[in-house]
Amino acid sequence: MQRIGLLGLGFAVAIACWTVFSPATLYPLTAEDGPIETAQFFLYLMGAAFFFQYWRRAKPALPFGGILALIWVAALLFVAGEEISWGQRIFGFETPENMATASRQAEFNIHNLEAAYAIYGSDSKPMLFIELVLGCMLPLFALTKIGDRVLRFWGMPVPPLALVPLFLCANIFGRLFSTHFLELGFKRTATPELAETLLAVALCASGYLIMRQSHSHRL
Repeated sequence: MQRIGLLGLGFAVAIACWTVFSPATLYPLTAEDGPIETAQFFLYLMGAAFFFQYWRRAKPALPFGGILALIWVAALLFVAGEEISWGQRIFGFETPENMATASRQAEFNIHNLEAAYAIYGSDSKPMLFIELVLGCMLPLFALTKIGDRVLRFWGMPVPPLALVPLFLCANIFGRLFSTHFLELGFKRTATPELAETLLAVALCASGYLIMRQSHSHRL
């Protein structure tokens, strides 16, 4: 578990160094439907698979049928679908007219709708909640007696403490390099995509470690 946490931290440092020392080679990879966005899709998909496997293994021991574990699965599948606009560019279907006019990018997804922005303000707010609340505060809360009792009562899968630095790095990266690419003269900022990649790695690793931990407890 600690090893995966250190690998994740090393990955975050590598991305930061790449951003600082060779942004011109990194920038093209962050394009729409590019390698980084594709990697995010598969990371979210694998994370959902890991949480589903955890639910299958731990369901008999989980309260309320393990509903909170299934919420993790559904949330990651939803984000994976949103990441590729539910396969719009893969299958070549058009965005419905009413959705296109209500979307900032005329794509078949929800997170770019003006109504969605009216609720959460920007893409950074949901990421901030996941990074700081679910990724950092929840594992620390689980260390307390009351936290352990509450989370066990609800059967809440908690990201491992070893991944807290990676979740924190995703948040710091987004703030530290928020205007980095624009200041260098690039047409858009690539920072949100890179920060989201760190978050996707953290969520996928969380699912894997939680699944593995449940398997070791069964043994």
